[in-house]
Amino acid sequence: MKGIILTLLSPFMAVFALAGCQTIEWCTNKNIPVPWQAWALLAVVTIYIILCALMPQKEYDKIDHFFKKLEDEE
Repeated sequence: MKGIILTLLSPFMAVFALAGCQTIEWCTNKNIPVPWQAWALLAVVTIYIILCALMPQKEYDKIDHFFKKLEDEE
C-alpha cells in the first residue's frame, strides 16, 4: 500500500520541485532573499525521492499488479 501511495504522489512532488526551483530562481534574479518555504519544498521532494529509492522490490511489484488490475477492468 505504501508503494501505491508514493506512486500516486509523484505528480504532486514534481509540481512541488518545479515551484521550489522557480521561486528560488525568481528571487535570485530579483536580488531578494529566498523564502524558507522554497527550501522546505525542495527538502520535502528530496525526502520523497529517498523514500522511493529505498522502497523494497516487493512494493514495486504491488504497484505493477495494481495498475495491471486497473487495465484489465476496462
